[in-house]
Amino acid sequence: MKKNMEQKKSTAVYLTPLTNPLFLWSGVFPMLFIIFVFLGGPLLIMFVVSFLTSDSDGGVHLVPSLAGYKQIFFEQDWDGKWTFSFAYPSILLRSVVIAAATTLLCFLAGFPVALYMGGLSEKQKNLMLFFITIPFWTNLLVRTYAWTNILGRGGVLELPFLATGLMSTDQSFDLLYSNTAVAIGLLYSYLPLMVIPIFTSIERMDQRLLDAAADLYASRRVILTKVVLPLVKPGVIAGMVLVFVPALGAFIAPAILGANKDLLWGTLVEQQFTTARNWVFGAAISNLLLLVALVVVVVQIKQERKEKTNSLLANKQGNK
Repeated sequence: MKKNMEQKKSTAVYLTPLTNPLFLWSGVFPMLFIIFVFLGGPLLIMFVVSFLTSDSDGGVHLVPSLAGYKQIFFEQDWDGKWTFSFAYPSILLRSVVIAAATTLLCFLAGFPVALYMGGLSEKQKNLMLFFITIPFWTNLLVRTYAWTNILGRGGVLELPFLATGLMSTDQSFDLLYSNTAVAIGLLYSYLPLMVIPIFTSIERMDQRLLDAAADLYASRRVILTKVVLPLVKPGVIAGMVLVFVPALGAFIAPAILGANKDLLWGTLVEQQFTTARNWVFGAAISNLLLLVALVVVVVQIKQERKEKTNSLLANKQGNK
């Protein structure tokens, strides 16, 4: 008894600094400072600029105005009359469709890879993770330019067909500077962001459930659709958010691989701050993009809460 009390006392003394609020705040403060100042600060500046008046030479005037947001849905005639225009909403719609297609492609390509990695040994898993994260060691701009040599006329993709005579030198797949090239570039850039969350969920999955399903003579298709997919659903949703949000605002792949033939929202934002020098409109469309991304994140959080609630209710009903 005395020995147990001494152990509890020593443990309490050891944990006291860790539970001290001052100690915790001193450890968390640097991270909070970085988040609020270096991440929140630019967002606040963008929010304020979007409600100011644009200067024709670039920059802003400190005069409150909603012209930046109004320009998204309306255009001004020569006589100053505002009329509805679908030009910019169509660009946003196209960006959402391409981002959604990229997310779907990343899931279709990434899920089998994550599933395969889940069945490997620890050494092989670490090796696979190493290969998956290698592209992040090189700048995205350089990696995207490399794809021009792969998809371009006479590039790496067409060389086997040219060498075997299946294609003449005046023929080409014409993939470069197309939406297909943009989708390939986005798929390549964001595929690891889909694989890693799904792989993490597979690692946490209770393997005994798979054995139980196999013992009950469930087919592989049933095990995959009825056991594996529901269990790794949080990882799939997290991967989809991690891919969809950056793909929505991407501008490097559309500019290099698509030559901006079909303007996307990320490219439109980049142009407003560089060539057009309309900072107010650029800030307004940036905030609209941020709002779309926030909606996606909120939907993901609500979905996760709904899944947890349903899981708790199912456990309670099972215990009864």
